[in-house]
Amino acid sequence: MKKFFLSSIFIVFFLFFSSVLFGQEEKGPAYEEWPGALGLSFSTLAGNPGYGIHYHYTLGKWGFNATLGGYLDPDNTFYSDYFLYYAIYSTVQYRVYGHKFTDRLSSQLYTWFLLGHLGYMDWVSSLSEDGVYSSSVGDYRADYLVGLGIGIEVIFSEHLSIPLDFGYVGEFPNDLLISFSFGSGIRYRF
Repeated sequence: MKKFFLSSIFIVFFLFFSSVLFGQEEKGPAYEEWPGALGLSFSTLAGNPGYGIHYHYTLGKWGFNATLGGYLDPDNTFYSDYFLYYAIYSTVQYRVYGHKFTDRLSSQLYTWFLLGHLGYMDWVSSLSEDGVYSSSVGDYRADYLVGLGIGIEVIFSEHLSIPLDFGYVGEFPNDLLISFSFGSGIRYRF
């Protein structure tokens, strides 16, 4: 009887201390556990390309993004419309709803507000009297961007984040335009 009693006490202590030592604490959703994110982003900004390096940070239900991208093509190797193009924009997000499906999969629904700036210099083509095409660089133009919309972020494996943004973005004062915008990207949450 004494051996049984001592064995029982040993087993109870072993189970208690092993659960304390090796037990895992329940984690929250990835968008709360990993507030920072870094990656690549692309968007249609009122008919203009918006892509580049993307940074995100979350504070509670609020998220803040900044994206910077562009290119310089002096020899027109990309055969694009632009000699110079850049876009700098930032969004403020507010999480409306979030859900943790499993420890490795979570998502959130949010609204967003965008402010930004873009600038460009076009390639201007002309045809000479001899029938020869030539290209020259046009004037520098700059516009501001304002937008509003909704977004969904899906986070796989706790760190791999894919945001999908839908909304409307307006461009002014030079090229007055309001257009539907879609944006996405891939980023690593840390």
